[in-house]
Amino acid sequence: MKRCLRKLSSASIKMLNSEFIGYAFPIKDVESFKKQYEEIVSSHPKADHIPYAYSLGNKTKSSDDGEPSGTAGRPLLSLLQNREFDGMSLVVVRYFGGTKLGTGRLRRCFVDAATLALDQGEIGFWKEEISYSLESDYSAYQKLLSFSKKKGFHLKPIDFSAKVIMEITGDDTIPLSLEKEGFDVTSLKRVGSQMVFAKEEES
Repeated sequence: MKRCLRKLSSASIKMLNSEFIGYAFPIKDVESFKKQYEEIVSSHPKADHIPYAYSLGNKTKSSDDGEPSGTAGRPLLSLLQNREFDGMSLVVVRYFGGTKLGTGRLRRCFVDAATLALDQGEIGFWKEEISYSLESDYSAYQKLLSFSKKKGFHLKPIDFSAKVIMEITGDDTIPLSLEKEGFDVTSLKRVGSQMVFAKEEES
């Protein structure tokens, strides 16, 4: 599963009076990239160059935005790919400080600013969380509580009457997991889902 950031993150570095401001942010599609990129450009009207790169499934693009060829856009894209980020973009704003840095040092500055922006962000991935409704008798309910805790599912009782009506939330393995454990899944129904962000250390 590819990594991404939960939201926009930024960081800056300086080298010989030149400033490099890195931005790392998640994108859903090319339009969401364009919108965020335009916002960054408009907030830095005096910047000399604003190269970028993004990786979005099988769609990738990079631009040096006037910097020497191969010093900005492609290294930023390589950074995303080497660290297995997807649905992500890197943008680095450069303010020239009057001293030429040379292509090698220039490339390192772009990558360093972007790396710092990535590392200061909340790294993880988006996953689908699915909710199911289920009815069971009271003896099975107690076993379901224990089983759900063991598997990392979230079980919430909805109603206690002749039977217990509950909601179980987790991933798409819930039906098969319950069936393999011997629970009656006749009444199991999918009732909803949402995308949730899981931090990398929680994955």
